Amino acid sequence: MMRFLNIRTLLVLLLMFPWHNDFGGNPFPTVGEFEMKCINKKLLILVLKANSTKELQDIAATIRLGDRDILRLYYAKYYQIKPKRKIAKQLLELMPQGQLETLHFYNYTGLYYDTAPELSNAISRKEAEQAGDLYNAYFYLTTELLPKFPEYLERYLVMARWLSDNADMAEAIDDYEPSLRKAFGKRYDEEKSRIWGVLERPYDPPAAEGQR
Repeated sequence: MMRFLNIRTLLVLLLMFPWHNDFGGNPFPTVGEFEMKCINKKLLILVLKANSTKELQDIAATIRLGDRDILRLYYAKYYQIKPKRKIAKQLLELMPQGQLETLHFYNYTGLYYDTAPELSNAISRKEAEQAGDLYNAYFYLTTELLPKFPEYLERYLVMARWLSDNADMAEAIDDYEPSLRKAFGKRYDEEKSRIWGVLERPYDPPAAEGQR
């Protein structure tokens, strides 16, 4: 009985509390608003505007203050302009290693659809397209660089596992697998089977009594 009263009291308090945030006063943001809130617009624009290695080097100290998403886009652009071994290893070190991290980074492909001016932190359509292009560049660069840096195979397969939940990215992973199998031989499939098996749910939780 005490537990029931505590829960009821909590619910009353929650209903009395004015759940507002900084999404224009709306209690629940749309997906687009949430995604736009999660990006660092200032740092993203710095990356998009830099068009030479000098300009990229000039903003390097500032970009390091950003999150890993921004760093991935930064190094992808840097490598496109001037391929260097040091930058290649940075790209591979930054591969997303968890489901949430992978999903969050994938948001950069969807900014194209969330550029309505009423959204807080909105960016232009052109900027959104550039961000999406850099996301794609990051994935393809890491995949192409992997055979040159075989020590990153495990990290790649972790990233690929969570990307495979997305239909478009799963197709891209499938397209690259023949070349990776050629580069790594049977090790590729053995490691993929081991890692993906670990990352799957080991079992379905037992049904509650009365629900069987």
